[in-house]
Amino acid sequence: MIWQALPPVRRPVPLWFDRSIDADAQWAEYFPGRSVIGYGSGTQALQAAIEDCLYRLPGRRKVAIPAYGCPDLVTACMGAGAEPVLVDVYPDRWGYDLEALEKTLDDGFAAIVAVNLLGLGDNADVLRRFADKHGARLIQDSAQSLPRTPPKWVGDYVVLSFGRGKPLNLLGGGLLASSLGTKEPLQNERPADTGNRLTWFLRASLFNVATDRRLLPWVYRLTGYRTGGTRYRAPVPTVESPAVTRVAGCCLPGYRATPSYSIARYAPLLGRWKSLGIRRLCVANAPGQEAPMELLRLPLIAASQDGRDRMLVDLNGYGLGVTSLYQVSLPDIRDVPSGISAQGPFPGARSLATRLLTLPTHAQVDGHPSFQKVSEIQPR
Repeated sequence: MIWQALPPVRRPVPLWFDRSIDADAQWAEYFPGRSVIGYGSGTQALQAAIEDCLYRLPGRRKVAIPAYGCPDLVTACMGAGAEPVLVDVYPDRWGYDLEALEKTLDDGFAAIVAVNLLGLGDNADVLRRFADKHGARLIQDSAQSLPRTPPKWVGDYVVLSFGRGKPLNLLGGGLLASSLGTKEPLQNERPADTGNRLTWFLRASLFNVATDRRLLPWVYRLTGYRTGGTRYRAPVPTVESPAVTRVAGCCLPGYRATPSYSIARYAPLLGRWKSLGIRRLCVANAPGQEAPMELLRLPLIAASQDGRDRMLVDLNGYGLGVTSLYQVSLPDIRDVPSGISAQGPFPGARSLATRLLTLPTHAQVDGHPSFQKVSEIQPR
């Protein structure tokens, strides 16, 4: 049995936060000039953004999403009543294949979803031009990225998520920031209640303890639970939640003041891995852009699927929390709607899915007794 195991992603839930903080002021600083609404999840927030696009652009139903990514992208489209149209991505960089995107887009598109994978970037500056050309809206899906210094948001909408594996971990909830305002009336609104303090403390404490690297192997063994996995989930109605907006806003100053995820611990190894044919995945079409250091996970591209799979087995034999992220492209995920599985082929997305592996970047990596084993990665 492995005596210490790293969870793929881990930021402890805050056990306490200052409820006197003006959450609205925090979000006004982070998203100047935008309306901000909390939702039950990041997926619901994305669904609400797509619903608003369809409302503002009657007659348009298509939404462009990348052919590789979280299946919740499809869930949000289906829940909004949109027609998700997959677009291929580059096989060795993150981002839409722009040639494929240009061939796909027409004036029937209501939105393009720009996905920020693990904090790499979303190429929104380039996608903004595509959206404007076709009169579509641009949605920045930043569920996996919450920069501590607010960037210049160029999308019409920005989506955040506060789930267990996200940068600001509140065990759930999402947020939608819009530069277009919101349609009225608001639906399914919940009372502005931040919940029972004792319940919050107990839930947060349980998560923080159960995901400690010293206890996680026992959690796996006793419960049979494993983190990760890629599956399609049916949509649910959006539920607006002022409590999410308030709690996340109260926690935002502490989050911004406390670094957590960082690839700096891998910096000495990146040059050696590159010489061995294992490259860091970078965002496409962003010449001169400085590579971000605060990534939710460190994504690497192996030369082949067999080599990637061998690395996964070798490194996870030491409990190092290495994953292949989404193991297949969106059309190949089990139980996706038939309209998704019938699209393609997407050679770039399938190549990326078969060669990508990701390493944990959270604070518990440094103290893991077998961390030095990552330096022993060899191409196969």
